[in-house]
Amino acid sequence: MFVKSTFKEQAYEYLLNLIVNNQLDISQVYSERYFAEKMGISRTPVREAMLQLQREGYIQIQSNKGIKVKEISENEVHQILQMRIAIEGFCALYAAENNETEKGIVLCRKVTDLLNIEKSLLDKESIQEEFIKNDLEFHMALIEFSGNDIMKESIVNLRNQISRIGLQSFYKKDRMAQTHKEHMKIASAVKCGNAKEAYLSIKEHLTSCEEILKTQKN
Repeated sequence: MFVKSTFKEQAYEYLLNLIVNNQLDISQVYSERYFAEKMGISRTPVREAMLQLQREGYIQIQSNKGIKVKEISENEVHQILQMRIAIEGFCALYAAENNETEKGIVLCRKVTDLLNIEKSLLDKESIQEEFIKNDLEFHMALIEFSGNDIMKESIVNLRNQISRIGLQSFYKKDRMAQTHKEHMKIASAVKCGNAKEAYLSIKEHLTSCEEILKTQKN
């Protein structure tokens, strides 16, 4: 299953996937041996992967015990969503202002296609991962349209944390349907060239995500 030359990379991707998809209990301590046996590899590459994940802020290594997944704090969620509002709000505004350009027309078609896919996923069971993937593509389409590589890189660097936050918010019943409505509102503002409404719709969308997470913790 695992290629010998990439044991460490395989272990890293395996562990990161478990963390991003909230498949590890944040209250439990996991040992190197546990994951090594799961993957059928030695403990050394697992340890190396864990060290990388610790540097990136995903886990905490407890001496002689193992690892615990680092929970995203309420303040971290707030800061991440603040940054997203600043970046994505501008990108939505910019897209609305340039909706009639050749690139703008292509963007509107792409956004429509993504919304159609999103709608089709609402009637299916156990498709949160697919929905979140489509959700990220919707947001990235607006960001990439801006042509600002620094803003795009800032979001890409937080993609995994954004996925974790998104997955947690989708535990709320009907959140996917609500997200679809919010995306429709954003897309409508962009297509109509209403820059102010496009910005406010992004802000409303991301703020609602934060409010859901706060409610779940209380």
